[in-house]
This record gives sequence, structure tokens and C-alpha cells, in this order.
Amino acid sequence: MRTEWSTEALGYSFGSVCVVLVGAVLLGFFFSYIRQFAARHNPLGANLINYGTIPGVMHHELSHALLAFLTGAKIQEIKLFQFNHSSGALGYVSYATRGNFVLQSIQKVLASI
Repeated sequence: MRTEWSTEALGYSFGSVCVVLVGAVLLGFFFSYIRQFAARHNPLGANLINYGTIPGVMHHELSHALLAFLTGAKIQEIKLFQFNHSSGALGYVSYATRGNFVLQSIQKVLASI
């Protein structure tokens, strides 16, 4: 069975993807502004915002670890949640690439997405 894509359908799809991506970026800027505002005026408020993001941070870091693992990198350390006020990092994944240059490049790109 063959499916034909019209130019109009492709245009709507591309437009929808652009709207979702722009919306996600704007939402990220909004939450970053709210967190910075809360940190300036009430440190407790900023910490409450950080605690509210725990599930999202854990999901985010596990997705980095999963892609690194699936591409053959060696996972060295996973920090699912931490407060690092100096850098603002809430978690991280540390991994070592393995294989030839091409495989290492693939591991770095896919694990960083």
C-alpha cells in the first residue's frame, strides 16, 4: 500500500512541529525566568520549584544514560538529582565512549540529544 503526501499536508506537519518546538523553548524561558525571580525574592520558592522538577530531571538524565548505553558507551556515573547552586545543574550522566572515531562520535551525539 502506497501513501502519497500532499504538499499541503507536509506544510501543516512542518508548521505543527515548528509551533511545538517554539512553544517548548518559550516555556523553558518562562520557567527559567520564574525560577530566577523566585531565587532573588524568596530562596525557598526557588527550592520548591527545583523539587517540583525532580520527576522531569530523572526522566531527562535516564534518557541520556539509555542512549549512551544503547550506543555502546560505558556509563560511569548517573546523578539523577542534585542541587548544584554554582552551575545550576540538577543532574548529570558521566560516560566513556568506546570504539573507533565514528562510533565514539555517534555515542556523543546520540547521548547528548
